[in-house]
Amino acid sequence: MALASELAQKNGAGKLGFIDPVLYQLAATPQPFPPYHDVTRGSNLFYPATQAWDYATGLGSPDAFNLARDIVAALKQ
Repeated sequence: MALASELAQKNGAGKLGFIDPVLYQLAATPQPFPPYHDVTRGSNLFYPATQAWDYATGLGSPDAFNLARDIVAALKQ
C-alpha cells in the first residue's frame, strides 16, 4: 500500500484513504494489469480455494506492482 500511495500522489490521484471499495472494484472488473493472482488450489482446512473470491484465500495474492498501477488508474477516474 505504501507503493500505491506514493504512486498515486506522484500521478496526481490523491490519497488512498479507505481503500477496501477500490480493491473489490478492481477484483470485480477486468483490469489492464491483473491485480491479483487467483489461488484455486488448496484449502484453509475448512473451505476450499475456488475460482474468484472464496473463504480460503479471499481475492487471492496481490501482484503489488499491478495492484498499485490499477489503484492509481481507479482513483483518477
